[in-house]
Amino acid sequence: VVTSPRGSSSVVHWSRNALMQNRRKDADYVLLCDDDIVVPVDALDRMLIHKKDIVSGLCTKRQDPPEPTMRLWDERTQNYSALLKWEDKRLLEVDAVGTGFLLISRQVIEHMAVAYHREHYEQHGNGFWFEFLKNPNGGEWGEDISFCWKAQRLGYRIFADTSVCPAHIGDYSYTVEDYLPYQDEVIAAGNLDRYRQQQPDAASAIYGRRPERKELIARPTEPTAEVATALVDLGISFADGEVLAEKAG
Repeated sequence: VVTSPRGSSSVVHWSRNALMQNRRKDADYVLLCDDDIVVPVDALDRMLIHKKDIVSGLCTKRQDPPEPTMRLWDERTQNYSALLKWEDKRLLEVDAVGTGFLLISRQVIEHMAVAYHREHYEQHGNGFWFEFLKNPNGGEWGEDISFCWKAQRLGYRIFADTSVCPAHIGDYSYTVEDYLPYQDEVIAAGNLDRYRQQQPDAASAIYGRRPERKELIARPTEPTAEVATALVDLGISFADGEVLAEKAG
């Protein structure tokens, strides 16, 4: 476990690249988990069971309503847009995810480094996996979106497990549960930015519905039926796992 990168940079993609550079080279996967993310205790087990090259939990931004960090590519705008509605407790294929809680296979790590920055990777071990890329509209993507863009162009598929719902520590522990009460209104508005613009008094309209501060406890959440069965078969314990597995079977 690497708890912090070598060096003192506050530039997030430099720090992520430093962590990747100092990973265990023989490890099958690297798990990125930001220090303001609280995860269910069985989250890693569930994500590994899928045997995917790139899979994330269903994280949110630290704002009200908390925006889900799953993204789909929009051909019309030539950019990514937030996925506002999804199937619950499923493994979904998406076009981009955040890096707050992200599992990446060794194959992706090595392939991406060689494909995009071979010389520097071979000489110094840094594959510049995370960087700010220019987008087709003249702006910049963050390091998480840029990583996903590069991965897809190498043929990798990106997934999110909507049964793994970490909390994002801010004014309170933001989770997708705090987005759902706004979901229909946000979809009707078209996106979260338009929803916020439509509020006559954004602060009172949004903060007035903010939940009470939650305890920041890493606790099991209900897994998908497929994962529940697989976990029980492997002898991995979690809250009510046997009951869920029986229901799934």
